[in-house]
Formats: sequence, structure tokens, C-alpha cells
Amino acid sequence: MRWVSLALGAGLTAACVDGEGEDFRAGEVEAARALQFFSQRDPSWADVQLGSCGETIGSDGCAISAIAMAMRSLGADVTPKSLNAYLQGHGGYSDGCLVYWGEAADMDGAGGVQWVHGGALASPEAIRAGLDQGKRVLVKSSRFTPHWVFLAGYDGAGAAWDDFYYLDPYDLTATERRVGDGWVSPGASTRVYR
Repeated sequence: MRWVSLALGAGLTAACVDGEGEDFRAGEVEAARALQFFSQRDPSWADVQLGSCGETIGSDGCAISAIAMAMRSLGADVTPKSLNAYLQGHGGYSDGCLVYWGEAADMDGAGGVQWVHGGALASPEAIRAGLDQGKRVLVKSSRFTPHWVFLAGYDGAGAAWDDFYYLDPYDLTATERRVGDGWVSPGASTRVYR
């Protein structure tokens, strides 16, 4: 099955095409590839210690919350709390709370989520191509320093920066925000999973 665009985001639908060119819509796509939004401030884990630095997931857990959204969209059974526990037990933090990006991908075992690379928001075409290939992109945001968000998908042709939307784990509910909004800008650092 080849995805034409992602079925991600609250209330959004997108199409995918199978190997024989048949379209699937709405419920079928969402069932196959649902997005779970995770807020780092969710009371289920907000007060849990992040790594070993003395901070909490609620105050500083943006990266693991964004990673958990990416991993969940790829089929992994993960929450920010379970990912934090895994990283704590597997040397997944540097300097107490800085995530080893590749270690997070190992949580669901061989054949599961894979760490691909770090990079930057280079062009709308490159980001669209990555998303269409099933890659999940985390982007560094200037909302806080440092801060990471999950690039959830795009609308239209994905030819302009503001076609792309992201979910910010600091928000309490899934709020669709746009690249170029002042917090996430072209050229921002990325971390990619698949």
C-alpha cells in the first residue's frame, strides 16, 4: 500500500492508494493509521520524573511526548510515561534528560520503529516526500528552548510551508499549528523516524 498523504490530525481525512490504484477514505484510513495526541502535561504522567535530571515530563518532556506520537502513529504501543521508563532503564538519556534519539526507537524491538536521521526543514518538497514515504518528523520549535513538536502532516499539495501542520506536546489538546507560525520555521532542526 502506498500513502498519498497522511490521515493524521483531529478530524482530518486523507486518501491512500493500494497497489492496484483503489482509493480508501476516512474510516478505513484512520483505522489503519490513527494519530494519538500526547500532551506532556497530561495528568497521567505530568508529575513523573523525566530521566534523572529532577525535571518532570510535564515541564520538560516535549521530546519524549513528540517521539511517542510518532511511534504510536507507526503502530508502537507507547505513551510518554512508558517511553520515559524504557529510556530510564536502557541508558536512553544523556545528561539526565536529553534523549538519545536512536535508543527511543529500540523500545518496540527489532522490526519496529526505526531512527532514520537528524536534519533540517530543507524544503516543502523534501518534507512532503518524506511524509509520503511513511517517515515521521519531529521539529525543533522556538516556543521554548529547547522544544520539540510532531510534524503531523500536510494539506493540499504540500508545496508551501504553511501547508504543513504540527502538534505541540505542550498543548493540553490536539491543536493544529502551521509551519511558519513563528515557532516552527523553515530550516529548523528535525529528527526522523519510520
